[in-house]
Amino acid sequence: MRIKVAIGLFVILLALGGFSFAEDAEVSDGSCCSEPCPGNDCENAIKDLSDKIKSDPDNAKLYSERGRTYKRIKDFEKAIEDFSKAIKLEPDNPKYYCERSGAYRQNDERSKAENDFEKYKELIIPYYTKLIESEPDNAEFYVKRGKVYDREYEYESALEDFNKAIEMGTDNYEAYFYRGSILMNNEDLEKEDLDEIIDVFSKAIALGGKSIGVYHYRGLVYAAGEYYDSAIEDLTKVIEMRPEQSMYYVNRGDVYSAKGDYDRAIDDFNQAMKLHAENLLAYQSRSKAFLLKGEKEKAYADLDWIINNSPEFFPGSANYSRAMAYALRNNKAEALKELKEAIKHQNVYKQSAPKDEDFKSLWDDPDFISLTAE
Repeated sequence: MRIKVAIGLFVILLALGGFSFAEDAEVSDGSCCSEPCPGNDCENAIKDLSDKIKSDPDNAKLYSERGRTYKRIKDFEKAIEDFSKAIKLEPDNPKYYCERSGAYRQNDERSKAENDFEKYKELIIPYYTKLIESEPDNAEFYVKRGKVYDREYEYESALEDFNKAIEMGTDNYEAYFYRGSILMNNEDLEKEDLDEIIDVFSKAIALGGKSIGVYHYRGLVYAAGEYYDSAIEDLTKVIEMRPEQSMYYVNRGDVYSAKGDYDRAIDDFNQAMKLHAENLLAYQSRSKAFLLKGEKEKAYADLDWIINNSPEFFPGSANYSRAMAYALRNNKAEALKELKEAIKHQNVYKQSAPKDEDFKSLWDDPDFISLTAE
C-alpha cells in the first residue's frame, strides 16, 4: 500500500534531518539547552551571575549559565571560557561539552566543535546510566537516556528505556511518542500492530503531546490501517499548524487518493507544488492520482517530469524514481535499466521494488524477478 511506503519514507526523511519534532534540547545543534536572560536583560543577568560566581567559584552550573548568557549576546570567546571552566570543575558532565561545542561552532571553530560533540556523545549514555543507578525510581532518566539511544539508532535499547519509563507510570508524553515512532518503523506491520501504535500516540496526545510530530505520525499510522477519515483529521491539524510545509499536503493527498477522492488529492498535490515547485513526491503521487482518475495524458506529463528532473536525495534514488515512472508508463526496458542502476547504488532497492505497487506491472516479469532476486 502506498501509505505504508509513506511511513518508511517519512522516517528516512526524519533521520536525514528534514524534520524536527519533540527535539531534545540537549543535542542537535550543540545549543544543549534554552538560553537564559529573562526579559532579554542579559547585561544584568551576567552581572548577577558574576556576583554569584564570586561567592561560589566552584559551582559549574553558574559558569554554564553565564556562558549561555554570553553566547546569547554572541560573545563566543567569553562563552567558551566559561564552558571550559565548567568542564574543568565537572569533566564527566556531557552537557558542558555540548554547550561549548555550540559556542565553538558559532565562533567558526568547526574542528573544536566536532571534538567536543564527540566527547559529549561518549559521555552522555554513561552519565544517564549513573543517574539511573543513583535514582532507579526516576522515570525521567530512562526517558532521557532512551532519547539518546534513539538518536544513535540503537532502537532496541531506546525501546527498553521507554518501556521501563511507561511501566513506572511516567506522565512524560515523549516516552510514548518515541516508543510509537520506533514501533512504526518496523516492516510488515499487521492491523493489530497499527492499532497498538495508534493507542501509543493517542496516549502521548492525552498527556499533552499535541505537537506536529505526534499528530503527523498518528495520521500516517491511521492511514496505514485504512482509517482514512481519522488520518485526514490528524493531517489537517498538522497542516493548520505548519501550512508552509509542502510534505504535509503530499501526505494528506495520498490519504485522499487511497480513499478514492482524487480531486481533493490532486488539490493537495497542487498546493504542495506551489510551496515547493520541485517536490518529487508530489509529482509521483499526482501522476498516480491522474492515472486512477483516467487522465492518462496529465499523468504522463508528471511522469515525464520525474524522468527528466528526479533529484538525487541519496545514491540511486533518482534512478529508482525514474524506474518507477517508466514502470507506470509501461516502458519495461527503461524501467529495468534504471532499476538496475539504482540497485548498483543501494541493494535495498532490490527488496523494495517487489513490494512497491508502482512496479506492479513488472512483478510477474521474468527479467524483473531475476533482477530483484536475493
